[in-house]
Amino acid sequence: MCISEHHLRESELHLTHLANYSLGASYCRKTFLKRGVSIFVYRNLKYNNINIDEYNIDGDIEACAIQLDSTFNELCVLAIYRSPRGDFTNFLKLLDLILQKLYNNKYNIIICDDVNINYLMDINKKSQLDAVLHSYNLTGIVEFPTRLGLTSQTAISNVFIDISNMGNYELYTLINKLSDHDAHPKRGGGGEKKKEKECYTYTKRKISNYTIADFQVNLSYETWEHVFDGTDVNEIFISFFK
Repeated sequence: MCISEHHLRESELHLTHLANYSLGASYCRKTFLKRGVSIFVYRNLKYNNINIDEYNIDGDIEACAIQLDSTFNELCVLAIYRSPRGDFTNFLKLLDLILQKLYNNKYNIIICDDVNINYLMDINKKSQLDAVLHSYNLTGIVEFPTRLGLTSQTAISNVFIDISNMGNYELYTLINKLSDHDAHPKRGGGGEKKKEKECYTYTKRKISNYTIADFQVNLSYETWEHVFDGTDVNEIFISFFK
């Protein structure tokens, strides 16, 4: 269970008790208050803490990670928080270094994040983040709003996985009334790989005696006055092309 913005100091977090769960990994801010991330692990699961503290900078990127022993693969769960006021360029650089470390150890990576980038809109920061994640075969799978306002809806937290290597999975929203973002539990992942149906799209222009004759008739109706009366060569070309 990944929790972002726990708002606790390290001493407070280690005293936090969740029934049947233990604190597997965490990061608490060193210079500023609040925020921070943590991962709580169910009692029956074997895990190891992955130390990535050297990459953490308050506000820019706050992250922690664990490695879970799985029957099918070595699973790494990474929890991340980024402040909307943090240095975005530095965030991408440090995230890339973290993923390099995990990827080189051949972990199957799951990222649970709150990076304050709205994935319901195609914006520049989303494209830059996707460029980094796609280089490690990671894709966002949250396609629904995780925060609803009176006049707005956003998805600024996401889950990133390698969909080609995760097997069958299910993600859904959970309105828990405890936080300002809805939770999104994930079921499955591992074992038999999910088979993707291959789809192809072909675009063809039908050429026959009829379509050629029809084109010639339509062409005869053109007066070309916008082409002949123009004075700017660029505007003339655009008129002709249209």
